[in-house]
Amino acid sequence: MLLQRYKKIISFIFFIIVILDIAGIIVNIKMLQFVVKPLLITALLLVLLQSNIWKKKIVLIALFSSWLGDIFLLFGFAKQDNL
Repeated sequence: MLLQRYKKIISFIFFIIVILDIAGIIVNIKMLQFVVKPLLITALLLVLLQSNIWKKKIVLIALFSSWLGDIFLLFGFAKQDNL
């Protein structure tokens, strides 16, 4: 019962982060994109950890690499845009 509730909460948080990311892109709010983008991969990782797919280490490595790439790209854009 508690595990089901945890899964629903994590899925809801992921959904909210996705909506915030899309809203930041549509409305062109750079600061919102800067904050939400790394959270998107982190929330996806939490969603996958609650399923059985987390046992595949290649998926975790790919998500971690993607997260690092997003952060490095965001800092590059932040220097360029003076955020």
